[in-house]
Amino acid sequence: MPDRDRVEAERIYIQSPEEPTLRQIGCRIKRNHSVVAYWKKQDNWEKKRQKYWGDIEKLTYAKAVDKISDILSNEAAELALDHLRYYQKFRRFTEMILAQRIKKIEAAPDPSAEIAKLSMKDLNYLSQIGDRCVKGESAAIGLHLQIDPNSAAKKIESMGYAIVDPNAALEVESTSISNEEPFSSDDSSVK
Repeated sequence: MPDRDRVEAERIYIQSPEEPTLRQIGCRIKRNHSVVAYWKKQDNWEKKRQKYWGDIEKLTYAKAVDKISDILSNEAAELALDHLRYYQKFRRFTEMILAQRIKKIEAAPDPSAEIAKLSMKDLNYLSQIGDRCVKGESAAIGLHLQIDPNSAAKKIESMGYAIVDPNAALEVESTSISNEEPFSSDDSSVK
C-alpha cells in the first residue's frame, strides 16, 4: 500500500498552480525535504506535472473554443435572421409596388394602353430587387446548401421547361453552321 504522505506530496507538487519547493511540501506533510526530493525523482513528478498542466491547458483551450464557437454561432444565427428579415421587407415592398401597378392596369379602360405606358427600366429594376431579395432570403436560411441539383432539374422539367446547357447549345449551333454548303456563284439554283 502506497505511503499516504508520498501520495499527498506528489498531488501537491503536480496540482499546485505555482510549483512548490520541496521544503514547502515537506512542511505540509511533516516530512524532511530530502525524502520529498527522493520521491520526486523516483516517481518522475516533473513529467507527471507537465502532463497534468498540459492536459489542463488543452481542456481549457477546448472549452474556450467551444464557448467562442457557441457565441459566434449565435451571432451568426442572429445576423442571418436579421438578413432574412431585411430581405423579406424589401421583397414585400417590391410586391406591393407591383400589386399597385397591376391594379392600375386592371382598372384601366384599355389595359393594353396602360401596359404600354410602363417603363421597362422600372420593371426590370423591380425584378432585380425581387430576385436579389429571394436570393438573400435563400442565403440567410441556407437554402443554397440544401438544394439537390438533380431534384431541382426534375421539378423544372415537370413544369414543362427544358434545361439547356448554353455551352452545348453554342457547340450545336456552330457545328450546324460549319456543315452548311458555302455560297458559290456557279450554284444552279441562283439565277
